[in-house]
Amino acid sequence: INSQERGIEPDLSTMGGVHLSRFFFSFLKMTSRVWSVIGMRLRFNSNIKISGNLSPCFPAQRRLPYLCAVFDPFKIDLPVTEIIPAVREKLANQNTLIVSAPPGAGKSTLLPLALLNEPWLMGKKIIMLEPRRLAARTIATRIASLLEEETGETIGFRVRFDKQIGDKTKLEVVTEGILTRMLQNDNALENVGLVIFDEFHERNLHADVALALCRDAQQVLRPDLRSMIMSATLNLAELPQLLKAPVVESKGRQYPVDIIHT
Repeated sequence: INSQERGIEPDLSTMGGVHLSRFFFSFLKMTSRVWSVIGMRLRFNSNIKISGNLSPCFPAQRRLPYLCAVFDPFKIDLPVTEIIPAVREKLANQNTLIVSAPPGAGKSTLLPLALLNEPWLMGKKIIMLEPRRLAARTIATRIASLLEEETGETIGFRVRFDKQIGDKTKLEVVTEGILTRMLQNDNALENVGLVIFDEFHERNLHADVALALCRDAQQVLRPDLRSMIMSATLNLAELPQLLKAPVVESKGRQYPVDIIHT
């Protein structure tokens, strides 16, 4: 029942204060959005000329709040480092990529770290799919150790009945059921910039459904959503034609073996 129905005259001074407070908070929200857009344009448009000192408005530590810990993947001598430039180039120009690399090449640990600060991510997360819970935990722990962090900070994992993620997590290693549930709750994956299907040769129903839903989101809702399929034993004759995606292949390394009969 409002005040008029109860026979009470409304307090116009109170109503004016309410409207003024709503306008004030709306103005603050709009101003923060404008400054965030200006900061992004200053970062990605090198043609903008800036005069004067903007350091009070854009401190160095706040210009790119979504950049993660700096890590140089080339300091680790693994075969996959040879294809990192090609992977970055392909994903910058198209939304689907197939990566083939032999076991032990470093595709599960170095490639996600090498893509963590790519401009096309725009601060969104990377989701990497692993077929088993033990593999998800182990890989997340290994990647976090490369950044000299604990799991739950920049790198986290999410499996059934267990998760270690935080507000600053930018790379989540998940199992297939978790990814399917994420796609059911948000079929556009608004906060995700890249989905990595690791060990794709271990196909099952959840992985196929997740890939189909990601492809559907790319075609309808999120053309900017990237997907990368990785494995050591892919069918490179049919899969690229089926997905209409390029292939980046790492040959790995071979070492001489001496056979001695005694």
